[in-house]
Amino acid sequence: MNIVKPLINKPFFRFCALLLTLLAGALSGCASQPQAPELFEGGETFADGFVAQGKISLRPLGESKVKGFSASYRWQQIGERYDLELWGALGQGRTRITGTANSIEIVDGTGKRVRSRNPERLLKRHLGWSLPLSVLPYWLQGQPAPAPPTPPAKTMRFQSNGDLETLKQLDWSLEFARYRLVRGPSREARLPGRLRASSDQLKLTIVARDWSI
Repeated sequence: MNIVKPLINKPFFRFCALLLTLLAGALSGCASQPQAPELFEGGETFADGFVAQGKISLRPLGESKVKGFSASYRWQQIGERYDLELWGALGQGRTRITGTANSIEIVDGTGKRVRSRNPERLLKRHLGWSLPLSVLPYWLQGQPAPAPPTPPAKTMRFQSNGDLETLKQLDWSLEFARYRLVRGPSREARLPGRLRASSDQLKLTIVARDWSI
C-alpha cells in the first residue's frame, strides 16, 4: 500500500503559522498608533533653545488680590533653564528671573537678589504673583507640557492645519493664535504670536513679536 506523504511537513507549517501571526500583530500595532503630531509626544521640544521677545500682561480675575502689570519681556530658554527679563517704559524697573523647575533667582529693579528652591512660592512672596515658569516654555511654543512630570493636558483643539488652538493644563485654559513659520540654523517651527492663559485668579497675555530658534 502506497502512503502519500504530505507536501508540507508539520514543522514548516508551524513556522508559517507563527510568521503570519507575528505579521498580523505588527500590522495591528501600526494601525493603532496615535495620529497626533510628533511634537505633542513630550519630546525635547526646546533642547536647542529659543529667544522670544514682545509684550506680557497679567491681570487679576474675580476677587484676586494679585497686582497686575504690563511689561516688555525677553525670554531665553536653554534646555531646562529659563532667563526672563521684564521691564517697563524706557527700560524702567528691569527685573530678571532665571532658574529651572527646582530653583529660581530674582534680581529686581533695585538690584536686590533673592534665591529659592521653590520658584512659585518665591514669585508670590517677592513679586506678588506666581506663574508656572518651567511649563511656560512649552506653552509659548504652542505645545502642552509633557506628562509626566506635568499633569497631562485635559483637552486640546487643533486648527485645520494642525496648529494647537486651545489647551487645558495645570488648571489653566489657554488659547493660541497668530502662528507663523520661524526658521533657525538647525530647525524650523510654526510658533504662536499670541498666548492667552487664564486660571481662576489670573489672566495672562503674552505677545511674541520676535522669535529666534
